[in-house]
Amino acid sequence: MTQIINDDVENAMLFVHYLSNWDITKKPPFYLMDKEQLEIFKQRNISIFCYHVPLDNFSDYSTSVALAKNLGIKIIESFALSRGAKNGVIGTIDIDLIEEF
Repeated sequence: MTQIINDDVENAMLFVHYLSNWDITKKPPFYLMDKEQLEIFKQRNISIFCYHVPLDNFSDYSTSVALAKNLGIKIIESFALSRGAKNGVIGTIDIDLIEEF
């Protein structure tokens, strides 16, 4: 979420596994999204969709790829390498208004 803010992203939808942030070096390791981050997301028209299933990207039938395809999202690249596997996709969608989505 910090990276999206740092990259000045606007008008986007973020699909996440957890709505919370996490850091295994802290106790507890999970903590709520920062209210300042949430306000920036609102100002920049960034929506967050929390989907508590593995958003892996192992094949054409993986969760993130299937979700993107079913939403009409053109996949541009994979991201989020974790334990040797990619866990997400970045893409675009050909719409002008969120109501079309």
